[in-house]
Amino acid sequence: MLGRQSQQKVRKGTKSCTECRRRKVRCIRTSEETPTCRRCEERGSACVAQTYSLQQPQRLPSRYRISQLESKVANLTKFIHDVEAKFGNQPAQTSGSTAGRGLESDDLGDDSSGSDIDASHQPAHIRSLFQNDWLSVDAHRQLDQPQDRRVKVPTHLFNLARQALQKLIPPKDEVLGIVRSASEWLPILHNLFPQPGAATCQQELFERFDEMCSPDVDAISLATWLLTVALTGQQSPQEDISPHVQHRRSQEWSKFCRAVSNAVENNIMSHDRLVGTIPGLGMAMHFCRLQISQGNFQKVWVRLRHTIAIAEVMGLHKAWQSTQTSRTAGAESYETQLHKAQLWESLTAANGLLGMIINLPPETRRYPQDKTQALVVEGVVQPRVYLSKLTDIVAKIQHLEDLNMTPESKPEFYSSTFGLIGELKALMSQTPKSWWTSERDRIKPDHIVQFIHNSIMVRAHLPFVMKHDLGEECFYSRLACMDACESVTELYQFLRGTLPPGIFMTRPVDLLVFIATVVLLLITYSSSPTNRFNTYVNKAKTDSIVKQVTEIMTRRSNDLTSAGFTENCVTTINSLHKLLQQDNTPRFQDLVLKVPLLGKVHVRRNVRPADVSGANTLSRKQAEPETHRAGEQSNSQRGQQVFNTNPSTMGSSQTPRDWQWDSLTWTVEETHENFFQDALMAEVFDPFAMWPEMYEQPFNS
Repeated sequence: MLGRQSQQKVRKGTKSCTECRRRKVRCIRTSEETPTCRRCEERGSACVAQTYSLQQPQRLPSRYRISQLESKVANLTKFIHDVEAKFGNQPAQTSGSTAGRGLESDDLGDDSSGSDIDASHQPAHIRSLFQNDWLSVDAHRQLDQPQDRRVKVPTHLFNLARQALQKLIPPKDEVLGIVRSASEWLPILHNLFPQPGAATCQQELFERFDEMCSPDVDAISLATWLLTVALTGQQSPQEDISPHVQHRRSQEWSKFCRAVSNAVENNIMSHDRLVGTIPGLGMAMHFCRLQISQGNFQKVWVRLRHTIAIAEVMGLHKAWQSTQTSRTAGAESYETQLHKAQLWESLTAANGLLGMIINLPPETRRYPQDKTQALVVEGVVQPRVYLSKLTDIVAKIQHLEDLNMTPESKPEFYSSTFGLIGELKALMSQTPKSWWTSERDRIKPDHIVQFIHNSIMVRAHLPFVMKHDLGEECFYSRLACMDACESVTELYQFLRGTLPPGIFMTRPVDLLVFIATVVLLLITYSSSPTNRFNTYVNKAKTDSIVKQVTEIMTRRSNDLTSAGFTENCVTTINSLHKLLQQDNTPRFQDLVLKVPLLGKVHVRRNVRPADVSGANTLSRKQAEPETHRAGEQSNSQRGQQVFNTNPSTMGSSQTPRDWQWDSLTWTVEETHENFFQDALMAEVFDPFAMWPEMYEQPFNS
């Protein structure tokens, strides 16, 4: 068997001689014993038989052969460059540099979204798909740093953005006046929301003025600088000028802010390649802050979601994990990862707070937070760490609302809500008590964090407050919610009186205190004399708090960022307060208002039984309740779920006789309509389009 295999191997392909094999002609022999074939005899050449080698030649691996080719190409290229340099000629460009130049000059088009994010900021598992060293034709590519192997951003996008933004740079003396008159708000902002590369003080804005005017300034740095100037200019005090001049300056600065916003959005925010860098993401956060100051919450929510998506592609959500491993890699690598982690933390905090305000789930809730940061360092509470833990808790509120939608999940809803309240208490217990009661001589980031904490506490207790159940759980929740509302209003008086008048965060702060004040009024005045909760209620204290809140709102109603917002808040609070204070009223009075995070609130002041018996002789028209509505007609509650203070008032066919056993009744109608979002997310911000704008009939005294 073995001999036959060897014979087949030797005979296979060896019938032809080497000469016939080379010429690819048929080798013909007169007989098998003839040593020379016919064609070799005709040519007179030696007829050499083919030999068979049992050992196959070694085949080199592809990687080795490719590396040898690359080495030879590199040597030839170096030799050619040396020869050209020897004769004084400029070395020719290699294919690698040509490819790089082709990428750099790649045209996206003016209307391109530029979704190719900078490859150097992409995570390794994505970057490896497009940057494979084994397929490279550059022998020195393996020596390049990751930041050198990137997709080049088209230069013309930077040039267009720079030209459009430099036209908006205000005069130098005006920038100097803004820097001198504005308050120190940048350090507070940087403490809560770290932003690498951004200005940390007002003086830095003026020092970089000449740099921003240079023809080669970076477009992202210029956009960040202009946005900071716009935000700072809104805070310039204007008490020492006449109302006419004050109004004219406010209009001019509003136009400047809109021009900066439009230029940044059209030339930078619409191109992901420009935003997809660490400075670009920081600039996007400044852009969102300017939109908040203008009331464009819809644009803020959409742009912030888009920015977070870009940050996810860049791998920022894993940056805080990389900081643990990059400590040994060098100071530069650690600092880069730390900046990424801080920027992601700022994006997460902003997304969580905005989601709480507009009642939408934050996009970053599925990502775990860094648990290694110490909350208290040497007895000092770290407000940024506290805020990060708060946003992690507030991300669960939307899940509670989803549970509250179906009756089957009520037990889980109650247990989850109490669990969330327990998390807030546990977080609060980790801080010293003196931190909450310290003297408030000047504003610090701690005060803003405390205000947010109490606002979240109010938000967590709202479902139990709306139930109006006399059970032990709801009784405790009403007390805790009332205390949280009082803390919110107390901190508001300090913050609103100390914060710069036109700072971008005033509108959300006004909105949160408006909700807390309405809830405090409803809780205080809904208790009857026979209710045990009435012993814990201090109506005089509530009246004093409401008066102080409305006075501050009235003083701040002329701020550049208020734009009539606080005026409508004051009108609504005063109207509700006046109705609740009227114990003896000759006629039924009804007030309907839509409050964010609450719903459509129906407040009704009823007639005492003695007055009702006498009122039966009146005509039907005279017995109609006096109604004050927010630009809408009285609609029946048909087909809608209503939460009432009294079970007897459930339904849509209520009559004055059904209300007569309680002098005051208020209900919250849940329509499942996004009226809060409709109001706050309009292109032209009109927050009270659905709140009481005017009252056709004044309340009777």
